[in-house]
Amino acid sequence: MADSWFGPACKRDSSRNRQLYQLGQITGTRGNYGCGDDDYACPFCFFAFFLRLVCRVPNLRGHDAQLLVACAVTEAETLESMSPQQLLSLVGPYSDTKEGMKIVRSGKKPDLAEVSDWIKWARHTRSLAAA
Repeated sequence: MADSWFGPACKRDSSRNRQLYQLGQITGTRGNYGCGDDDYACPFCFFAFFLRLVCRVPNLRGHDAQLLVACAVTEAETLESMSPQQLLSLVGPYSDTKEGMKIVRSGKKPDLAEVSDWIKWARHTRSLAAA
C-alpha cells in the first residue's frame, strides 16, 4: 500500500466502506479514495477527502461535503465538471438513506438550487496551501 496525502496508508473494512465501494462502482470512481486500497474506502480517507473539499471549495458546509464524499465525489474538479441534475441524482437518493439522514439531521435535503451552488462554488476552488 502506498501512503496517501493524509498520512500512512490505511486499510479498513466496514459496511460503510463497502457501501462507498458500491457507490464508486456505480459512479465509476472505484479506487479513488486515496489509501491505495482498490476495493474499499477507509474512514480515515473518508475524513481526509471531507476536509479537502471543505478547505478547497468556498462556502461548502461540512454536511454538504460529507454527502458529496459519501456519494464518491471526492475532488473539487469532479464536482465542478458535473451537471446539477447529475449531482442531484447522486446525493438526493443518498440523503434519503439512513446514513444520509444522519448527515442531514434536521436540516433540509439538498435540492437542485443547492447542488447548483456547490458546482458554482467548486469553480472557485482554491489550493490546499491557500486554504
